[in-house]
Amino acid sequence: MLTVADFTLSPMGVGPSVSSYIALVKQVLDTQCPLLKVEYTMHSNGTNLTGEWDAVLEVVKQCRDVVHVQGGVARVGCSVSMWTSE
Repeated sequence: MLTVADFTLSPMGVGPSVSSYIALVKQVLDTQCPLLKVEYTMHSNGTNLTGEWDAVLEVVKQCRDVVHVQGGVARVGCSVSMWTSE
């Protein structure tokens, strides 16, 4: 099922700069999206993903996980809007 998602990650309890977390997410997008056949576009308030349902959700999960694990952030807010078509 073709899925279009827009997601935003919000690291909680960190300083005002989030550029290091954006860089971590960009690394995940650059490596995982081609493998999972997901297209992405980053924008000022998040990232758009286009691909199959499970693949899109896997990319969102990996992006969230990298902020938690490599970024060392204990709390990460995640907002996702999704649209599907057959």
